[in-house]
Amino acid sequence: MAAHAAHLREYGEYNGIVELTTRKLSTTEEQCWEFTALATKNTDSMGFASDYEYHLRLVDGVWLVENLFYIDGSEKFEML
Repeated sequence: MAAHAAHLREYGEYNGIVELTTRKLSTTEEQCWEFTALATKNTDSMGFASDYEYHLRLVDGVWLVENLFYIDGSEKFEML
């Protein structure tokens, strides 16, 4: 859990999202939807699997892809 919290804090610092850099966050359910991540595993016809992580942000009722990462084992590579 601590590793996930540290990753979230680093992400907030890197992207200037102050709410994600604090130890506690008081928020509404609606505000929670502003910070969403999606992980996918894609397998091609030859059996090669690739993992991606999309970071989304809800802005004026529209979901925007904020970051895209290629995941290789324990490493992340920023794509956008």
